[in-house]
Amino acid sequence: MHMLRNDDPGFESFGEIYFSVVFPGVIKGWHLHRRMTLNYAVPVGLIKLVLYDDRESSSTRGELMEVFSGEDNFFRVNAPAAKPELLVQALGERYEIVNTDIKKWTVGTPIQGPLDALETLMRQHRFEAYDVAEVVVRLAPAVGSVVDNRDIPDICLQHMLAVMLLYRTVSFAMAHDEARMKDEVVLRERRKVRYVADPELTASLPVRVAIVEVTLRNGMRHSERVDAVRGTPRNPMGRDEVVAKARDLIGPVLHDARSDTLIDKLLALETLGDVRDLRPLLQN
Repeated sequence: MHMLRNDDPGFESFGEIYFSVVFPGVIKGWHLHRRMTLNYAVPVGLIKLVLYDDRESSSTRGELMEVFSGEDNFFRVNAPAAKPELLVQALGERYEIVNTDIKKWTVGTPIQGPLDALETLMRQHRFEAYDVAEVVVRLAPAVGSVVDNRDIPDICLQHMLAVMLLYRTVSFAMAHDEARMKDEVVLRERRKVRYVADPELTASLPVRVAIVEVTLRNGMRHSERVDAVRGTPRNPMGRDEVVAKARDLIGPVLHDARSDTLIDKLLALETLGDVRDLRPLLQN
């Protein structure tokens, strides 16, 4: 399991490492750090981390944020010492929004690469689920263990690849359909998917490299390696892909016609006279 490397964003220098235990039902007191930068992670158990904004000049002063961190939702929380000068650094020159990840697939992050790889193989070699004898997915052990045969559809590697085999895509509805996990047609394809923990891929972390190997019933074998997941700055989605995902997420709520109008206006946001004109489109 990866927590922090010396080339990760947020790493400054090494000071100390310490471990802390929180007993069930116990609340630890507030901590305020004016000079020290901390990185928190919870590899065992689950905690609720409460963040409070006490900065006098902040627009969100007095607000609380609660996040849950633990084995099923592992991430690193960076609490840097205050550096207000960074707020205006390269203002008008560097646009952080272009470095944003936009998931193509609405599934757990470790499954993004395998879905990319399987979609590519199916498009390039034009095979169907019936043609497939086996699908082998290779991931770094710390990555694959998070999604290996889980009970929740969108974080179950084998289930999501079975859905891709059957439907050649994975929509939001498909990824969150628990009943589909019991469908015998899906289960048949799921039994073809085998996860292999590959220690050699650990060296690539924090980049989650995925290798998918497909063996067809006729004996043909195809392999695809994904080093940059679709939707990341190194492999960004095109506008059509972003719009398709937006429609998939917004359409069921706002319906297709209103969704299309909203998307068109957002894509031409610089021509919008008053942002309040979007309000009627956001109300169902």
